[in-house]
Amino acid sequence: MSDEKPAASSGASGGAIVKKEAKDGHGFRKGRSNGAQKGPHPAKAKFEGKTEGLKGFYYDHGSHNMADQFVRSTKAVAEYVGGTALKYGGGPTRRMVESLEDREFPLPPDPPDGATLGEMRLWEKKVNAVAKHQDYYDENKRAVYTIVLGQCTESMREKLKGNTPFAAMAEELDGLALLRLIKTICFSFESQKYLPHAIYDSMRQVSFCKQGDYMSNEMYLERFQNTVDVVTQVGGSVGYSPGILQVVTEELFGEGETFHDLAREDQLEVETASKDRYLAVAFLMGSDRDRYRDLIRETENDHARGREAYPKTLMEMFELMNNWKGTFRGSNRRPG
Repeated sequence: MSDEKPAASSGASGGAIVKKEAKDGHGFRKGRSNGAQKGPHPAKAKFEGKTEGLKGFYYDHGSHNMADQFVRSTKAVAEYVGGTALKYGGGPTRRMVESLEDREFPLPPDPPDGATLGEMRLWEKKVNAVAKHQDYYDENKRAVYTIVLGQCTESMREKLKGNTPFAAMAEELDGLALLRLIKTICFSFESQKYLPHAIYDSMRQVSFCKQGDYMSNEMYLERFQNTVDVVTQVGGSVGYSPGILQVVTEELFGEGETFHDLAREDQLEVETASKDRYLAVAFLMGSDRDRYRDLIRETENDHARGREAYPKTLMEMFELMNNWKGTFRGSNRRPG
């Protein structure tokens, strides 16, 4: 005779019989875990860095856009240390981060023979001021080391530790040396990629830099400038086409003048102007067409009529786009 109770049913008498639930060999109900509720696994937190004022600006190794990340993050670090982040003021330190060049604080010339007591005291005061600024700068370099290392992902830290110079810079807390090493890792195209290939890839990124549907002009400008900076960092150049150089040469120095006949100082002026004009056009052509299709067409038509329609610098183009009042052609979205 079985000891198992009958399953629940509703008989004529109306009495309810409770159905016995199936259990596994450990006494738990089948089909359920040991009291644990199943649910989605928590998402892994995205690395943003340890410094509150630099969240989202970090140095990574192995990502496809680590060169762009380096440029973007280093600009943010420069702004951060140039503000009120450092104890001793960050003006020289900001310039160090931006240029990746060390700052020198030269001593004043020695006082002349027979200098008066007042002249000697003034000279000593200047020497003390230089020494003080040097001490502040050295302290700030150590602070930069801590800040930058805190913005490095684990993969970047492992890559840094694998480089021989890292131990010495860690001992000295040399922020400049750390940034230079990170740049070498992020821009190591010479060892990883054929240099012309690297320059081609970076130039291609400029051509394909587009303003997203909901991207503001400010965000687009920052993204565009970072992309151009990567070209320069790799060793390429933008806007130095011989045709553009010649047109700008004649505009600035007269018809019939040639770029190659100019003095080097004048050539640099022409190169800067040529780059500015190219970047202004590239920025416009990469803009959101739903917002700026009419501006592009109007600029092209004005030029065809012989009017000076195209802004000559990137910032002039940025201002034109900001002030543009043309028709927005988006359907359900709004411009940023």
